[in-house]
Amino acid sequence: MTTRITCHGITKSYGENVVLKDLDFWVDAGELVTLVSPSGGGKTTLLNILGGLTTADQGVVEVTGQDLSQLDEDGRAGLRRHAIGIVHQSSYLFPWLSVNENLEIAPGSRAPAPWLAEVRRNLGIDEFHDTAINRLSGGQRRRVCILRALQMEAEVLLLDEPTTGLDDHLASCVRRALRDLADRGCAVVVATHEEATAAAADRAVALRGRRTIL
Repeated sequence: MTTRITCHGITKSYGENVVLKDLDFWVDAGELVTLVSPSGGGKTTLLNILGGLTTADQGVVEVTGQDLSQLDEDGRAGLRRHAIGIVHQSSYLFPWLSVNENLEIAPGSRAPAPWLAEVRRNLGIDEFHDTAINRLSGGQRRRVCILRALQMEAEVLLLDEPTTGLDDHLASCVRRALRDLADRGCAVVVATHEEATAAAADRAVALRGRRTIL
């Protein structure tokens, strides 16, 4: 089994607020892992460290075989274009472009695989595919962000509360899509507070006391 993510001794503080301390964490290819904690427990911070969007104060972070501490910003950005997909709580879409246009210029865009075409149908994207992003609801934007990340078919996919704001049917579609992606060899990490999403994972990992992962 190939390990896609390895963290050892990760510590991260903001001023006097210690968010993560001496944290060890790993995810293998083909594994779907959820991060659970109370609000402010460090889930988003950990995802940002794994995605190279912020750096740990201490410790070693390796993603797809790359030591992130040895990469400059261009190197980390290159990983996000080719190997790491990220779905933030904010959409980070081009608001003046249509849904289809956003999907076409996304990192790693290619002709969608058959399974992705099914995901697109299940998420109802075609109902508003020609609509500008700034005219969509929050839930519709989230669906677009998820599909955009999935179509990269990256080695690692990081998602921050991907099912928030979605009804039960759509949330179930997202969970199935993430399972399918993991089964194709992706290492999927999902920060969530929703029990159904946590239960769908191979491992639900608890951040407790901001000090360790159990």
